[in-house]
Amino acid sequence: MFEEWIVSKNSRNIQNQTVDRYRRDFKRYLKGISDRKIRNIDEWEMDDYLSDMIFSNNMTAKSFSNVRILVRGIWNRAKKKKLIDYRIDDVLEGLEVSKKDFRKPEEKNQVYTDSERKKWLIIL
Repeated sequence: MFEEWIVSKNSRNIQNQTVDRYRRDFKRYLKGISDRKIRNIDEWEMDDYLSDMIFSNNMTAKSFSNVRILVRGIWNRAKKKKLIDYRIDDVLEGLEVSKKDFRKPEEKNQVYTDSERKKWLIIL
């Protein structure tokens, strides 16, 4: 189902980097269910899988957001093809996770403008 979805997405002229990220995220985060037929994965199992995925991969909110795009696209395609009878959006909305459950991204070096740099030098 992933390949079908990615081909349909690619026909809408998305960037190659985006397709590469989708493939990378699919292999990294959805490998635990990728060998199963989507019709055999019920909403309860999907809920458990997504919750476990967040914690076991120590995900940031951004990385989960990227995976959510994949899951939503793949499962919505399966729903349109009548392979499943539940809405994945209901599963995603019902996940019992909070902002605190996600790892905070590492802070990168900040870039300052010349005027901001001068202000910092005055303060220091």
